[in-house]
Amino acid sequence: MALEVLPIPLTWTLLPVLAVLFYLYAVRPLFIFRKMGVPGPTPLPGFYNNNISVSDVGPVKGFFNGMTPALVISDAEMMKEIFVKQFHKFTNRQTDSQMINVKPLSRMVFQLLDDDWKNVRTTLSPAFSSSKLRQMTGAMNSCADQLVENISSFATTKESFDVRQLTGAFTMDVIARTIFGTEINSQRNPQDPFAINAKKSSNINFNSPLIWLYCEFHS
Repeated sequence: MALEVLPIPLTWTLLPVLAVLFYLYAVRPLFIFRKMGVPGPTPLPGFYNNNISVSDVGPVKGFFNGMTPALVISDAEMMKEIFVKQFHKFTNRQTDSQMINVKPLSRMVFQLLDDDWKNVRTTLSPAFSSSKLRQMTGAMNSCADQLVENISSFATTKESFDVRQLTGAFTMDVIARTIFGTEINSQRNPQDPFAINAKKSSNINFNSPLIWLYCEFHS
């Protein structure tokens, strides 16, 4: 008697394969902190799981930003050990945060890794010495005085104003004065070409679904 093989639909063949792959790549990695004995919220695949405070679980807790594991440390001695004594092992930021691959933005300090970061930081450090910062104080105070004057003017007229826009203009004025050596006064003149082009260069929509998906699942 010949044995007949019953035809199995392709869908029923793929389902267990997909289930196994989902477990291996989306579920099993979420148990890394449990295996290490690190407390934290119960993770869910693809979600930001940081809904438990440090006071609930202690000075160290683990959570997942999408599929990326992250540790939160609040113990002062442990932080001193990491950021001072063992800093040479923790010089890099989260590697998947290096999202910008366009020069010169890709050469910003927080985008760099390892020796590149160290070389650029060594070059920049003299610009932020105490003597250099004291030299910038006058320019920064001038911008701050303008900010206070603008707020006082709104208070006198009882006119509403956009706090974010005004403080953003103040920040722009400080950067222009201290770094580029130019006075733009974007608090009074928001249409200044310097301010307009600076805003265009950093006009990233972080509410975009594509940005959200990248942050959630890229690792």
